[in-house]
Amino acid sequence: MALATCVVFLTTLAVGTLGHSISLSGPSWKVSNTNGSISIPAKVPGGVYSDLQRAGIISDPYYRFNDVLQRWVSNEDWTWTSTFSVPESTLAFANLNLVFHGIDTVARVILNGKEILSTDNMFRRYRVDVRGILKTENELVVKITSPIFYALNQFTEYYNNNYTVYPTSHPNAQHGVEHANFVRKMQSSFSWDWGPAFPSLGIWKDVEIEYYESVKLRDVVVGLAERENHWNVTLALYVEGNQLPSEVTVKADLEGIGQLFSGSAPIVDGKIVLTNINIDERKVRRWWPNGFGEQVLYKLGVDVDGSSKEVKIGFRTVKVVQSTIPGATGLSFYFKVNGWPVYAKGSNLIPIEVLQEKVTKEKIRRIMQATKDANMNMLRIWGGGTYELDEVYEAADEMGILIWQDMMFACALYPTNKEFLDTVSEELRQNVRRIQHHTSIALWAGNNENEMAISGMWWPETLFDITRYKNDYRTLYVHTMKPIIEEIDPWRTYIISSPSNGLETDKENFVASDPNSSLYGDVHFYNYLIDSWNPSNFPSARFVSEFGFQSFPSLRTWKQATDTDEDLVFPLSELVNHRQHHTVVLIIPGNANLERKVYSKFNGPKVNLSSTDQFGVFCYLTQINQAMSIKTAVEKFRRDRSTVKPKSGEGNNMGALYWQLNDVWQAPTWASLEYDGTWKMLHNYAKNFFEPVLITAHRESSLWSNKDIIEVWLISELEAPEKVNVTVEVFSFDSFKPIRSILQEKTLCSDCSMLSNTLNTEDLFAEPCSTDRCFLIVSMFDKKKQLISENWLLAEAPKKIKTLIDADIKVTSVDGPKLRSDGRNEFEIVVEASAPAPFTWLEAGSVAGHFSDNGFFLHAPKKFLNFITSDGSITQDQLTGELSVIQYSRSVDLA
Repeated sequence: MALATCVVFLTTLAVGTLGHSISLSGPSWKVSNTNGSISIPAKVPGGVYSDLQRAGIISDPYYRFNDVLQRWVSNEDWTWTSTFSVPESTLAFANLNLVFHGIDTVARVILNGKEILSTDNMFRRYRVDVRGILKTENELVVKITSPIFYALNQFTEYYNNNYTVYPTSHPNAQHGVEHANFVRKMQSSFSWDWGPAFPSLGIWKDVEIEYYESVKLRDVVVGLAERENHWNVTLALYVEGNQLPSEVTVKADLEGIGQLFSGSAPIVDGKIVLTNINIDERKVRRWWPNGFGEQVLYKLGVDVDGSSKEVKIGFRTVKVVQSTIPGATGLSFYFKVNGWPVYAKGSNLIPIEVLQEKVTKEKIRRIMQATKDANMNMLRIWGGGTYELDEVYEAADEMGILIWQDMMFACALYPTNKEFLDTVSEELRQNVRRIQHHTSIALWAGNNENEMAISGMWWPETLFDITRYKNDYRTLYVHTMKPIIEEIDPWRTYIISSPSNGLETDKENFVASDPNSSLYGDVHFYNYLIDSWNPSNFPSARFVSEFGFQSFPSLRTWKQATDTDEDLVFPLSELVNHRQHHTVVLIIPGNANLERKVYSKFNGPKVNLSSTDQFGVFCYLTQINQAMSIKTAVEKFRRDRSTVKPKSGEGNNMGALYWQLNDVWQAPTWASLEYDGTWKMLHNYAKNFFEPVLITAHRESSLWSNKDIIEVWLISELEAPEKVNVTVEVFSFDSFKPIRSILQEKTLCSDCSMLSNTLNTEDLFAEPCSTDRCFLIVSMFDKKKQLISENWLLAEAPKKIKTLIDADIKVTSVDGPKLRSDGRNEFEIVVEASAPAPFTWLEAGSVAGHFSDNGFFLHAPKKFLNFITSDGSITQDQLTGELSVIQYSRSVDLA
């Protein structure tokens, strides 16, 4: 076997003057399969799929049906090999360790012919003493087992010796592989209803030789407590070494403050604790979530016997409030930051990539910037992915995005044998310690939907041994995980599951009879059979941490996955149906349900278009339906902020995190960002419905109560009440001049929601109007007559509108670029039309970026907006040449 030579003298002063590290990462590795028929160059960090693609053995894994056709890759065992040199002086250090920061997943490591390590957890760092084994010339071999067969073997062994741990299979639509819950690996890599099965193998994080005399400072945990006129700071410093000294010299300095500590400190169980560090509150500024203030961060430098580390911290308090609500059953559930109630606005982050080696810093920044641009202040890092890279949390700190951090357990039961609990325990210690100092972390959660799975009997067979399964659940999440997390970070809340009833679940011995109750904790809401444009179909819950509807990505994004024209046609092709991994109530194919949703709202796609054009229109219509559905839900949730239903006690909503933010491939999913970062219509709508001040209008009608009204609501996150003017205008689709207008002065409440107007629908849409001929525009202006918020309402489904006409929409001006304060470029664009036009959609072709508004209701003859891009090379002529408009009235058959 040919060996790659990696002659390494890349010595980095990673741990100060008394210690060094030698990187073994880079391109000078080889990877080979079991029988040696494949032996190719490999990159570390990396993964076997990307290595094979670079070598030309496989094509793009995301091309057409490759998620199934390339399954053979994960069925194989693979071996990574490298040779490397180290200076002889290195071998004399008291601490000489080989460190793998991430191996995916089950591996045997052999150094110079001696097996030194076995691994079983993708989420762990592995450190092994190589004194007496490491030489000046070395051969390193990493043998990684097929995760598919490992998981199957573990399941079989557990079943034979114990009992069945569910689930035992995936829905067929997912084209997945089984038993991910038996291997500590990204759970969604075995497939999910939004993503493909690529259970990869590889050395996915850096590898290095660490050598030092005393200790290695690995993690800095920071505790903040607000006192009367100062901040009380606790530092827990986690150190490693083969023989730790009993005492070390410690220095800690804070930017703008100076020295916090200097002196000797004892090491107890690998930890140094510095307490009673007080900082005058006048000398530091507070960190606030996005939309509430600035994100001020300070550099904290710590040195332990010459091993140093620098982190950035912000000064803030964060509390999960679960308290009684006057006049209502249940408990509140919301976040309070710096003493201020924060309505959580955001989404759920799935893995940045299903193949982790494809993750780039640029992609992370793009996703996090899009989160901030959409006025979000929270992301839930979902439990079926990974504990994210440091760059995700760093961006969240900088951009004011609070993080709800799941542990990596999702939609399954898990084994509780000693080996499994031991590796999970170390996984938690390492990852909680690693990310704890980040100011953005607001909450720890034990798992995704596993309490609900047990209570809801997702696998009916569990009923016959339900006590055992509940005890196993408590063993893992309560008796094992809870004490570890709370010992490391007593300053934040740990909840056992999401959804959960919070404190009420604790009272029910951590498995509630209804963990998805609207009266406690957080709720996950999915119902694909409802009319999702009707707000009364959504729950009045305390906090909705998951809810969503699917859409297709744009035609341009679909073309990244295929070069076959027949794949992108309507009626839908085999490929498009293959990529739909969701089924509704277990029997309705996801795409069939999407078609049903589209045809319930639209007369389209237009029948006289080509099959390819019809497919493009279908993508557009699914995005309208998704955007309108989530808009309807979020506006309802935000209206519920200050209301409680008198009979049920439901309401007092303080959070809306829709499912999901990002995509891992080109497919029908719940995402608001397409795989390449393109904003779907939903993401554009999120920017509007997450505005800090919002006006909404919705229709409430009931045949049973003979009720048919329009309600106009105002939602405010302002610190103080403010006088505003509210206008309600009725327009016909053939004119930009309102048929009737209502103007009222209101006092906008502080940090609340309020009913502004209750209007009789029949009166508002009286002749020459009707609900199928006119539309509503509602606006809010400040005392200087500046527009604060604007919204619109169709009183009927678009397919029922009788007066829609061709609006002849054109882009008439493009000016720029101009440099923004955030370093991005901005172009000014003017769009004009001859008649009102709903769902007006602009595309920028191959130019990466987003519009300041899109999918908008064009109700004036001219609209001014911006296009924002990070690509500084884009010229005015380039953008002008790429711009196009999708007009709703030309996409469907009008009534």
